[in-house]
Parts: sequence; structure tokens; C-alpha cells
Amino acid sequence: MQIWQSIVLGIVQGLTEFLPVSSSGHLELTKAMLSIRLGSEELLFDLILHAGTLLAVLIVYRKQLYNLLQKPYKTLLWLLTATIPAGFAGLFFDDFLEENCLNGLSVGICFLITAALLLLCEQAAKRKRKKPFGFFHATAMGVGQAFAVLPGISRSGSTIAIGVLAGAESEPVADFSFLMSVPVTGGSLVVKIGKLLLRKESLLAAAEAFQTPQNMALCLFFGVASAAIVGILSIYLVLSAVKKANYKWFSLYLALVAALSFTLYGKGIFV
Repeated sequence: MQIWQSIVLGIVQGLTEFLPVSSSGHLELTKAMLSIRLGSEELLFDLILHAGTLLAVLIVYRKQLYNLLQKPYKTLLWLLTATIPAGFAGLFFDDFLEENCLNGLSVGICFLITAALLLLCEQAAKRKRKKPFGFFHATAMGVGQAFAVLPGISRSGSTIAIGVLAGAESEPVADFSFLMSVPVTGGSLVVKIGKLLLRKESLLAAAEAFQTPQNMALCLFFGVASAAIVGILSIYLVLSAVKKANYKWFSLYLALVAALSFTLYGKGIFV
């Protein structure tokens, strides 16, 4: 891996993890477009990218996360409940999806599904009658988050859209969506660290793939730093879009990216 590749992928991860456009789909599309071939180091670098976006949420939502630990723990209970569906989906389907759905056809279809969800979300967000955010909305968002294990289905896009379609106000839905990323991303990191430690040969191969210890350190540093910095900026960008209930441009963008995915798939580049 080259340092420039770690920076590019870190920027893509930080920008698309929180924008409602799917980070996993964009990472695979970026690798295909730039002919970035990651081998045994992919799992380790993927871990670092997610650590960067987790850091972004911890920085922006540090006060809210601290308040979760204060009585009466209502929001914390909602958060843990909403995490269960995604936990099961990731545990049982993650490996299958990595083997079968990381191609231009599957990713493009999921991009279009996210685009449609966002259009529905914009229409629902403009309705005047809204209900206070509650357990029902949190649970519905948890179910939506489970579908985001599919590359091309945006985690933030699906959770925000489901929350708004369930009748809640957009702003508390967006805040809860970002808080939901903490246990899911944290759990994913634990699983990936476990995989590396259990397969010592994979960890050694990953280290060797970076060629030198210095290059490995620089790639991991720039990967996590770029993902965290851009992630912070993208969180505020999403919050601004949520206040205006303006999602149609994200939908249009996703439709264009879906077309690009289909084209690359047809040419044998993104397969």
C-alpha cells in the first residue's frame, strides 16, 4: 500500500460514513476506479479506517455520550436495543456479503435503494405533524441499520430515513443515528481485531504487505487521521442538510454513482 492510497481511502471513508451515501460501497468503487489492490493488509487497514470515523463521532458527540451514562439511562437503553439487529446481521452475514456482494451490480442496486429511501425521507420530513422521538423510532432505526451491512446501503441514510418515515423529528433522529454508530463500529472493531489475532499468519502477512514498518506506520496514521478529520466535517454537513430536509441532491448523486457502478461492472472493472 502507498501513503497516497491510505489518504484517499481515509478521505472517502470519513466523507461517506456519515453522508447518506454508503461508505462501504464508495470504498469498493474507489478501489475499482483507482485500481487499488489490497491483499492481506485489507482487514487491518479497514479496521484503521473505522477507528478514524469512530473517533470523529466520539469527538463531536462527547457531551451526549457522557450524558448517556447519567440516570435514568433511557437513551442508553434505546441505543443498546437499536444495536441488536445490526449486531446479528453483521455476525451472521458479513462474510457472505464480502464474498458475494462487493461488485458493481450489487453495489449499484443498493445505491439506488438508498437513493429511493432518501427521496421518501425528504417528503416525510416536510410533513408538519411529528411525534417526540421515542423507543419505537429507535427500534425502527435499529432494524434499518441492520440492512446497512449491504455494501451500497448507507447506514446513516437508512437509519435517518426510517426514523423520519416513522414520524419523528429529523434533528433528534440524526443525532441518534450518529450515536448508533458508536456501539456498531466499536463492536465491528472488536470482531476484526479478534480475527487478526486468531489468525496470526494473517496479521504477519498484513504487516509484510506494507513492505516496511515505516510505511506501515505512515499508512495507518494517515488513514486514521484523514478518516477522522473528514468524518468530523461530514457530520456537520449532514446535520445542516437534516435541518433543511434536503436529501434530493444525495439521491441524484447516488443515482449517478449507481450508473457508474453498473458501467464499471459491465466493463469487467468492478466485479
